[in-house]
Amino acid sequence: RGKTRIVELGFWVGGPPGYGYRRLMVSADGKPKQVMKPGEQKSLTTDRVILVPGPRKELESVRKIFLMAADGNGPSAIARELNRSGITHDGRPWTHVGVHNVVRNPKYMGCNIWNRHSQRLRGPLIPVEPRLWVKKQLAFPPIVDAKTFDRAQAGLPVPKRWSDEEILKRIRRLLKTKGRLSERLLQKARGIPCTVTLHNHFGTYRQLYEKVGYHIGAEDIHNGAQSERSMKLRQNLVSAINELFPKHVAVTHLP
Repeated sequence: RGKTRIVELGFWVGGPPGYGYRRLMVSADGKPKQVMKPGEQKSLTTDRVILVPGPRKELESVRKIFLMAADGNGPSAIARELNRSGITHDGRPWTHVGVHNVVRNPKYMGCNIWNRHSQRLRGPLIPVEPRLWVKKQLAFPPIVDAKTFDRAQAGLPVPKRWSDEEILKRIRRLLKTKGRLSERLLQKARGIPCTVTLHNHFGTYRQLYEKVGYHIGAEDIHNGAQSERSMKLRQNLVSAINELFPKHVAVTHLP
């Protein structure tokens, strides 16, 4: 009930602000105090947080994403175009999921929405019915207007239902053209499903390569396995530190 009231008053109730926005801490009487860095918390319990537009380049990129979506481009196509233009997301390449999360989020038209998902004990995110969402219109300065936002929703193509055979056919064609396969090539190639779809259909990239008859070199296998072990060790270490010092640690990702 407390969070519902805060949202209805137009304040941000926690979590990263997202691409294109920054968190601004304000006093109880509404006076701006400071733009908060990632991981920073309020200095007083009576302070509140609102969202304000971020750097100009990010705002231009957000508007570009919505305009491309309104023209009928899907998240994967938009991500490829952004990456070709050298536009990054927190220093990392754009992905299908990253673009989808931007286009579908009403905060970009200034709407503060909470309770879109439910999660218990670190379980999976469960979608909440829209009628139960907590909303506050024009709580933040919009980056795109409501008309552009609605056009983007209507312009997004209906997700394609890929068959295993069709995916493998396209990847074999890519292999014939390039002479090799890699995650980077699959992400850049036109007409190839996003990485999430590939993983859902075939599991790991190695399993996918086996399906199309592509054999990676022994050195690549060793490096891939070693990288996977290092990544798991790093993730476990960061999680342990974060659990020990939850109020004093901010986890960020370098490009």
